[in-house]
Amino acid sequence: MLRQYAALKEDHRGIAAVEFAITGPIALLVLINVYDISAYISQRMTVQTAAQAAVQAIWRTCDTAHVPATKLCPSSNSAATTAIQSTAFGNKITLAGTTEGYYCVNSSGALQYVGNVSQKPLDCTSAGSPTLKPGDYIQVKAQFRYAPLFAASSAANFFITPITASAWMRLQ
Repeated sequence: MLRQYAALKEDHRGIAAVEFAITGPIALLVLINVYDISAYISQRMTVQTAAQAAVQAIWRTCDTAHVPATKLCPSSNSAATTAIQSTAFGNKITLAGTTEGYYCVNSSGALQYVGNVSQKPLDCTSAGSPTLKPGDYIQVKAQFRYAPLFAASSAANFFITPITASAWMRLQ
């Protein structure tokens, strides 16, 4: 019996199959997560690009004679929607909102809201810079619903969805 045990102890056939059975599922789980997380990051970048394209389309469509764009440029929303949906997502990505207002740069170098499009302030006194003129800024938000490919076994299930991105641009 000792000889049989010694012979069995020396036999290494099938050990690779056992090692693969142990490490294979772990490697597969890692690969699934790498794929889903990469897809999520790529889709976030596409949504950000779409929002930037939308704000640029409004800037291109509505010249300075039609500013504020949300009031004087009726084609601004359709231009933004067309630009957003010209990405790889097509009509699965939506225009989540457009806001416009007058902003000034405050003493910390950040934009500070000073008025809505109905009443343009004369200067930036409320932001601490009375010599500056307020700028007309527009913000566009784009939205896309993300769904991981491997929903049952991916950490991407815990990511924020829908993916929302916004872009700003000074119109005047």
